[in-house]
Amino acid sequence: MNPLVSILIPNYNKAPFLRETLDSVLKQSYIYWECIIVDDHSTDGSWKILEEYAEKDSRFHLFKRPEDRMAGGNAARNYAFEMSKGEFINWLDSDDILIEDKIEKQLEILIDSDYDFVLTSLQNFDDALIKSEFVFEVDKKKRPIKYLKGSFWFQTSLPLFKRTFLLSLEKLFDEGLRRNQEGELFTRILLTKPEIFFINEIKVIRRIDDQSISSNYLNLTLQEKIKIDYPAKISLFNSFKKNFFLGSEERDFFVTWFIFFIQYSDFNRKELFEAFIVSIFYGNQRQRLLAIKSYFYRIFHGK
Repeated sequence: MNPLVSILIPNYNKAPFLRETLDSVLKQSYIYWECIIVDDHSTDGSWKILEEYAEKDSRFHLFKRPEDRMAGGNAARNYAFEMSKGEFINWLDSDDILIEDKIEKQLEILIDSDYDFVLTSLQNFDDALIKSEFVFEVDKKKRPIKYLKGSFWFQTSLPLFKRTFLLSLEKLFDEGLRRNQEGELFTRILLTKPEIFFINEIKVIRRIDDQSISSNYLNLTLQEKIKIDYPAKISLFNSFKKNFFLGSEERDFFVTWFIFFIQYSDFNRKELFEAFIVSIFYGNQRQRLLAIKSYFYRIFHGK
């Protein structure tokens, strides 16, 4: 049995790193794969490199993000999934590197098992210098709140999914989010109580680039960061509520964040009121009083 694995790569202006990433796909010890690459209308010569690899190996399939889809990695990832045919799915960022036996090792566990996906660990690097190692044991209870708090964590390139599991989800990447796209999806995935296997070995090398979204985020003002983070937070809160996961720890986490939003965000009455209502209904007595005080101060004094 040699099932097809779809390796899905979104790309935008990663020409300096593309060859290293695509070479790591070519070097996979498991050879029954297709690599679907969706370019988000790059302007840096990426397309020429992609064409070079498509000519070299017919397992590479190139697409450009359709004009009627939102710009950004989320739409590219979703469109790549729609174009794929594999029984197993591995998203891969266009500047990350796969260790040669990653797919093979995960398939050994995933085929003919009850697991929904298999995780590995990763290492970060910057200009070929290893920076830090991440080896997280998945929480045995797989509590989504632990993922949000960072007790355990996994990044886009790590999981190998069963396609049937992904098709069971209400949606994949939320194309309207500007930040925390993978965190929002993976938290929603954990809310479904999936069966997960964790291989405690480094199988992905993750590049930390000065031009990355994460790096750019650090340079934003506090108000800008909160504004970008809010859509994912309110979406996740609604997902927790829908799936009946709002215990005391979850309530405290979300209410604390929404009060922080009330206190420090740019003045937006609709979102401010939304955060206020959540805090009043789900906060403890101390949090409710703080939310009321903060909300009405913002209403009467503005920013």
